[in-house]
Amino acid sequence: MSSNYIALADSFKNELKLLESNLMEASDGERVQSILVTSSKSGEGKTISAISLARKFALENNYKVLLIDSNIQSPKLHDVFSLPIQPGLSECLNGNAEISQACHSTDNENLEIMPLGIPKGHISQIIKDQKLEKLIAELKADYDYIIVDSTYVLGTSEVSMICSIFDATLLVVECESTKWQVVKTAADKLTSSNGKLLGTILNRRQFYIPQFFYG
Repeated sequence: MSSNYIALADSFKNELKLLESNLMEASDGERVQSILVTSSKSGEGKTISAISLARKFALENNYKVLLIDSNIQSPKLHDVFSLPIQPGLSECLNGNAEISQACHSTDNENLEIMPLGIPKGHISQIIKDQKLEKLIAELKADYDYIIVDSTYVLGTSEVSMICSIFDATLLVVECESTKWQVVKTAADKLTSSNGKLLGTILNRRQFYIPQFFYG
């Protein structure tokens, strides 16, 4: 396990407490169980945010959590947790591995990792066949929360293709770097794709930001 990555993820778990009330139930009163974590662009800290959220739920709240790597641009979870990259998500979706084979244990019994695996074929075909949607539905029976570290929104099509599958989407924003218009464009793209944008994680902030920005 990459101690530096984990230490950084754990350093701002308190920031995520501002999102907890929104994550516990969606606006229509339904429980949020599957969460997609994304960002406007690369390098805003979405992987760190996904790890932090997963560890908070598993270690502090004692929920059973599965953290999935769907970041086909730059998969990192297997390296962070010192795991093989396969079998993982891709093998599950292609029918080359069982869920139990693709879910890897960590040093906490409540947290498991599903790495990306080795993708075969374009993600559009996977979405068309509803394989990912079926997998997430099946995983909900075994985990309290499924947290997915995805790729970024702008300049790619993957997130807009899958966001409607999830109960909630969190948008990670790098403070004092990402322009508001860029964030708004990404948020509009998510909502126009029927994504349920439930909150924003403000990463690397140096100054006080009002609480209402988080939900």
